[in-house]
Amino acid sequence: MKVIRKEFVIFILAVLCCFTQCGYGYINNAIISWGDLCLVHGPGTDTAFDSPEGIARIMKRWKARGYTGVYWRSDLPDLDPNQIIRFHGAPLEPMIDLLVMRSVEDTASRFAVLTVARQAAEAEGLQFWVYHPTIYSDGAPPWVVQPGYMPWSFVHRYVYDHNEVLTIDRNGKKQYLVREYAYPGARADKVAEYVYMAENWGIKNFLISMRTEAAQTEPGPIKADQYGFNQPVVDAMFAQYGVNILTDSRFDINNPAWDTTNVMVQNWHRLRGGYLTQLYRELRQAMDAIDPNIRLAIHVPGDYVGPDLGNWVLDWRTWIDEGLIDELVQPVTLKAGWDSTVGKGYLCDLSQGIGRLPISTYRNYIDNSNHPETKLIQAGKFEMFQPTPLPAEADGWQTFWAYEAFDVAWYQRWQQWKKDLEDFGYIKFIEQNFDVFQINSPGYSGGEGDARYHPELRACPGGWYTLGDGTDAKPVVQNTVNRSGNALKLTYASDQSGNLGVRHLGGFDHTSFQVCVDNIITNGIFTFEFWLYRADINSGISVFPQYERYTDTGLNVGLNVPSGSALATVKLWRSDTQTWTNTTYQMPVGQWQKFTIEVNVDAKTYMAYAGANREITMRAIPINYTTTINYFNRAVFIPNGSIAPNVCYLDDVALKWMPNLYYTSNRIYTYLEDNIESHTVHSTVSGTSPSIGGLWNASPSATAGGFFTEDMLSFGDGYFSMAATSDNNAFIYSNDSVKLKLDPNQIITVDFDVFIRKGYQAIVGMQKSLTGNVTAAVNPNGKWKCWNGTQYTTTDVNVVGPDIDLWTHVQMVLYPATKNYKVIVQPSGSMPIPLGTFACSWSSEILITALCL
Repeated sequence: MKVIRKEFVIFILAVLCCFTQCGYGYINNAIISWGDLCLVHGPGTDTAFDSPEGIARIMKRWKARGYTGVYWRSDLPDLDPNQIIRFHGAPLEPMIDLLVMRSVEDTASRFAVLTVARQAAEAEGLQFWVYHPTIYSDGAPPWVVQPGYMPWSFVHRYVYDHNEVLTIDRNGKKQYLVREYAYPGARADKVAEYVYMAENWGIKNFLISMRTEAAQTEPGPIKADQYGFNQPVVDAMFAQYGVNILTDSRFDINNPAWDTTNVMVQNWHRLRGGYLTQLYRELRQAMDAIDPNIRLAIHVPGDYVGPDLGNWVLDWRTWIDEGLIDELVQPVTLKAGWDSTVGKGYLCDLSQGIGRLPISTYRNYIDNSNHPETKLIQAGKFEMFQPTPLPAEADGWQTFWAYEAFDVAWYQRWQQWKKDLEDFGYIKFIEQNFDVFQINSPGYSGGEGDARYHPELRACPGGWYTLGDGTDAKPVVQNTVNRSGNALKLTYASDQSGNLGVRHLGGFDHTSFQVCVDNIITNGIFTFEFWLYRADINSGISVFPQYERYTDTGLNVGLNVPSGSALATVKLWRSDTQTWTNTTYQMPVGQWQKFTIEVNVDAKTYMAYAGANREITMRAIPINYTTTINYFNRAVFIPNGSIAPNVCYLDDVALKWMPNLYYTSNRIYTYLEDNIESHTVHSTVSGTSPSIGGLWNASPSATAGGFFTEDMLSFGDGYFSMAATSDNNAFIYSNDSVKLKLDPNQIITVDFDVFIRKGYQAIVGMQKSLTGNVTAAVNPNGKWKCWNGTQYTTTDVNVVGPDIDLWTHVQMVLYPATKNYKVIVQPSGSMPIPLGTFACSWSSEILITALCL
């Protein structure tokens, strides 16, 4: 058998400028939020930063990528515990509290994350900046959160004890998370947070973040100038300007004549901004007392603070002149809420194109200031998709490092899952026997387990909610009725508080970037297994494996054990008729029984079985289900009946997923292999040797410089990939002295990873000669196109994601016996997608060619 292995890696990009700048004498700091990545990428991947080893590997990766430092958002465990009040329990969301505890809190309890990260960065010669604490995100008691908004698990103790420092509107309504720094105590407490970070963790570089999450707790301000009427501000405005801002109509946002640019209103803006400047003076003084070499950087959107805070002035010119800051990072929106800001009167709103200053404004001021050494950093670069030249006025980039973080994490998780498939034959999508759950415990706000996959367990324990303590009808952990260890007791409740859900956090088609690196079930077959125990004839339950919330997609697959009989005839759900249909099995009272629901996702059918080894087939033929969203990542258990207490028990739940990978296994002989890692970075690939196979050559030879090794975007293991920027029918190819023979008794696989940018065309394939038609090839141009022997067939599969360009793994499988080939693509974050089977332009022998057009 002649085989081409998957290490044939090609990265195709039609713009060169991002590579020619990389690592050549300017600042390039990656900005990350550790807590978020720990949650959505963990556990057990490098970009979850949840192990010293993973942190060290990523620091090496950043160094290899040409980064000079990192802006690292620390999290609550890094702050002085005496300055934070933590909340667990209602009205927090169980999944939110559970995920935070199982990710951020558990990781922080295992090792000193901040110290490890700082030391690993310094070992690689990277500057390590920390941007937590934040100035305007102090948390809030969960009971103040408005319906539909996000509850908080913490609040800063000073703000909780002195909530008068929260900014208020003219009616006394507080804006939670936002301090009014007119209060000396509010400033002193915030400075104390930085002092703790500097002294306890040895932080030498702080990025001061004014980003606010206030509009995640409640609706954002009605108008930009809604808040800012605390008594010290009222008194100062009256003392300086003789106006009472509580009664003066110019400060009434409901006044039709309200004008945020009014001269007196602008005086108010400057006054409030002056309090912030005073905070920075006191912070600079405190840091100098600890170590004069401590550096401070700051995010600014422009001359005004903007959404979701207000219009007070950001006097960055004074900050520079007085030497309060060492770096200015711009333009950065401070808004971290979801409400629209259109028409609210913000004087700086980057999302609406309002108030952004030209970079030359900052540069000219810095150059003529008392501190021309102040660094000016340009924000807004993404590590992948914007090969934008650094503005001449800037000293460096703040680079949003999130897409490669996801690629690395997802790739590593995919390797873990493929190993599980090899060893077990399935992925343990959910596996839980409840033995590690505490008896009569609601866990964290009613949640227990972990909704993420754990590589050390080789399974996802599942996030279980909502649990109780046994004093009400909520599901409760107990060990009186069990198979072994613990089991869950479920009780019917008319308010549905007795319902139980379990979820595997995950996403699909690149939405995992904001959710989790784990894929959800989108194809193949899965079995959902669980053991049930009916306490008496009043016991009954319905079980539905589904996607997200069952109200989102309807009930498609389900099993029902009705109450009211000593032998309950088990029913299965018919989504086409929205009714239950009887099976041949009857479940008795007072004994454990195992049920298995087997779902064929591709065929949209399911079967059900009873017995430890599926001895009882409860229906002769599969049931069809209908759904427009054919995904699964959770299940619900709903006790039913009307006669109290209606108790059932649940134990040993397992959801096993056997995805359809579509790939053909590699065989014996390797004709061409190259992972690009042995090549010299920033040098042409033409004229060099792959790991296995003939020399790479460019055609025409004059275009050789358009095919080179880069170090900013490789996928999977290693740091390098091949970039192609040539056009006009130039291509690069490998041609062994012995061409690859096409034998009807052989199967040939071609595997490669490719990154295509929107708007550019490329062809990757195989052909007999440099001038003839391709034998088999893909042409990713908008939609995936596959050569059918005479022309390209356009498929209905998009090349890139909805908003981002992506790495995609491609496999072409050639069948000489039938003179056709199939193509499978797998974008990063997705499951494999078959494009179809296509005819080939056959010849007796071919060479390997990658063409860029």
